[in-house]
Amino acid sequence: MSDYCYCDYDPPSVCNDEMRKARKEHRCCACGRTIRAGEAYEHVWGIWDGEPSTYKTCSHCLALREYTKAHVPCFCWCYGSEGREEAMEYLREYAHHAPGLWFAGARLYVQARQLRAAERRH
Repeated sequence: MSDYCYCDYDPPSVCNDEMRKARKEHRCCACGRTIRAGEAYEHVWGIWDGEPSTYKTCSHCLALREYTKAHVPCFCWCYGSEGREEAMEYLREYAHHAPGLWFAGARLYVQARQLRAAERRH
């Protein structure tokens, strides 16, 4: 593993992130699940390439991101649906360093997907 870290995107020129408790329903930018009133979520506002954007991430996708960041030397989260897919790619790439690394990440990934599927059924 290398000490060198390079993210393949331009970081925001301005960024503010904070944890919030939802007062109304929101949509998770990563998995598409509804963040219900009362649930904790991450609210990120920033300016990327001169354009302001807001991202809301549910606690399940945050758990996958934090797990990946804790176990992969260089992981750059990309807001939106790509972040979850990239997390799984990184975990797959580094799985040979720690038995169970990919499997534990896959459990977090599937939990969010199952909640989204249950939401669609109702």
